[in-house]
Amino acid sequence: MTFREYVDIASKIFGMLAGLFAIGSVIIAFKNYNHNRKRAAKDKACELARFFETEILETASFVLQALMLPAKERLIKAFPSDKIKSFDHDEMSGLLKQAGIKPEDAQSIFSKVDDADGNIIFSYLFKKANTEIERERVLLHIKKPLSPPVPPDGAPPKIVLNGETLADELRSAITALLNKLEWFAMYFYLNVADEDAVYQSLHQNYLAVVNVLYYRIASVNKDNGDKYYTNIIELYNLWSDRLRARNEKQAKALKKAKLPPHKPKKLK
Repeated sequence: MTFREYVDIASKIFGMLAGLFAIGSVIIAFKNYNHNRKRAAKDKACELARFFETEILETASFVLQALMLPAKERLIKAFPSDKIKSFDHDEMSGLLKQAGIKPEDAQSIFSKVDDADGNIIFSYLFKKANTEIERERVLLHIKKPLSPPVPPDGAPPKIVLNGETLADELRSAITALLNKLEWFAMYFYLNVADEDAVYQSLHQNYLAVVNVLYYRIASVNKDNGDKYYTNIIELYNLWSDRLRARNEKQAKALKKAKLPPHKPKKLK
């Protein structure tokens, strides 16, 4: 074998080794990227969990209290969690018909603020006011009080509630809550954050508040081609389906556990 042939063989070997090294580098780089992406997704999920706790939970609790009172309970129950999927006007109309509720009555039930609603809304606004000046502004905004403006203990005084003003405040709180929920859900829908990391701790609260807000979401989604709150809907369906599948699996396991032990047939 000539020197030239040795050089050619060595060149090919080095070329193959260089190719293998390049492939290995790409694989390592991809693994590092994938690891970093997953780590970033988990970090983002933790950040969103804190956002849910600090920016959503209090308002969500208030909205649930205001909308789950007996006066509105009939409307909320018209939208069972296993029947809602599209969150649009057509789906909502069908469910209202099944529940025997006219569309105009549904609007009135959802929008009307009675004394019980008003007390919850006022207490929420008063609680959010951190200073005496802010509390006085709340009182002036709602209605002139019948008792001294701000009692020494800071408790809300007796006032004549302005139903229209309180209804506006409730609508504003619901709109703000929906916007925050949409921002929250967007990161999971786009896979920027790992929804698995927060599902166990947040799914019950998230599903409950979105279920209660179904009427508000579906009533604005009259055009199926251009929906509002799509991220909220996508995350709701994802978590709702997962919860339903888990419950069905547990029900089957319990049913199986209650069956009498299997007795093998005796061989003849």
